[in-house]
Amino acid sequence: MVTAGGTGWFTPRNGLTTGHVTAVELVLADGTFVRAGTESSPALFWAVRGAGGNFGIVTALELEASETGDVVFADLVIDARDAAPPVEEWGAVLRAAPRELTGFLTLMPAGPDRPAVAHVSAVYACDRPDAAQRALTPLLGLGPLLPREAVLAPYPALVPAGGAPHQGQGLGATRSGLLDGVSAHTARRVADALGSGQVLMEQFRSVGGVVNDVDPAATACVHRTQNFQLLSATVPELERSLDAHWARLAPEVNGRYLNFDSRCSPDVLIEAFPEPALTRLRALKARYAPENVFGRNLPLR
Repeated sequence: MVTAGGTGWFTPRNGLTTGHVTAVELVLADGTFVRAGTESSPALFWAVRGAGGNFGIVTALELEASETGDVVFADLVIDARDAAPPVEEWGAVLRAAPRELTGFLTLMPAGPDRPAVAHVSAVYACDRPDAAQRALTPLLGLGPLLPREAVLAPYPALVPAGGAPHQGQGLGATRSGLLDGVSAHTARRVADALGSGQVLMEQFRSVGGVVNDVDPAATACVHRTQNFQLLSATVPELERSLDAHWARLAPEVNGRYLNFDSRCSPDVLIEAFPEPALTRLRALKARYAPENVFGRNLPLR
């Protein structure tokens, strides 16, 4: 999560997780132990915050924490038999929202015993119900509402520890990109993909805000103008259909988010690291790991 960016419930307000890292300890390909920060190995510190999987095994992270109290969490389910209108409207609502509001929109196709639904999760990062209500109310107009709930809760309740053990379950073919906005074209393509039955999940996340305030050259997470992140997923047997869907979205996608994308081919490097970042990263890879020991997660060569 940390070495490739890190998004979550406070991204528009607090920025990427990477932006809060003050030092990294890691073991390099030759076995050397290094502590990297602004004063020590600053070039490596820059690279690890965005392309970290290429440079070593991280053994410790030093992060600057943000104190957080109660937040307002809203959970809505919308009938999405025609998914395009609520998707486009959700994008418009989140684009205009205050930075305290972060939203996830997860879309699932219809199944044998249920209609297609859009699951809206949103966090207002403040314990003021009146301000939260003003920010959340526009979400009620996205479409026909099924269950809905809004609660004041301590932040740790949103990210409980533990849970079900991971045994390889889930959708193994994924694509993830960044969007400047959620256009009518994007909304229609996503709706069509869900309706085809070839794509089994789509998720939008709001980013922007503080993410866009950071200098693109500050870390190897260089994408700093986009406002949304999109994840498309299906089972590996349908990966060719997923690629076709992603090709139709290509005019709208502006950059790649590493953590939710199962592709690892060199031809997509430029999507993740536009120049001059890619040239800088390749030079550092040649210095720290020329034999590409760490080559499983979008390897730089």
